[in-house]
Amino acid sequence: MVILKNEDLIPNKIQERGGILEILSEATNLAKDGFNHTILHSRSNCNNHKGFGERCTEESHQSGGYPVTHDRPMLDATRRFIYLQWHAECKVWAEEFNIFYPDCLSAINDDDIVDATPIPQQEPPTVIQPNDA
Repeated sequence: MVILKNEDLIPNKIQERGGILEILSEATNLAKDGFNHTILHSRSNCNNHKGFGERCTEESHQSGGYPVTHDRPMLDATRRFIYLQWHAECKVWAEEFNIFYPDCLSAINDDDIVDATPIPQQEPPTVIQPNDA
């Protein structure tokens, strides 16, 4: 199984070590140079024209922003906040399914996790006075 994230598909990241080209090559058992480099280095979702038939140019490509953010991309702090919310699930994916999402896994250092479980209230010990015996 290959899990793709949107950020994996950015043309300049595809051929990085551990990038999607390497992942697809290993998953399909095909040589990296067998993949069409024209397609690998292009975008087909420009956010204004979608689909394989439309190629994006630098001028036509729009950010992945939304109207609420005035089409600005997600802030790094927001992305980290999302990773923090999903950190436990990222660990499960890695441990049980061998699916590694390094950005999510490194969002928090396990040594820094503080157990926030409340300590149960205990009854104070009964003190027996010499006169009570």
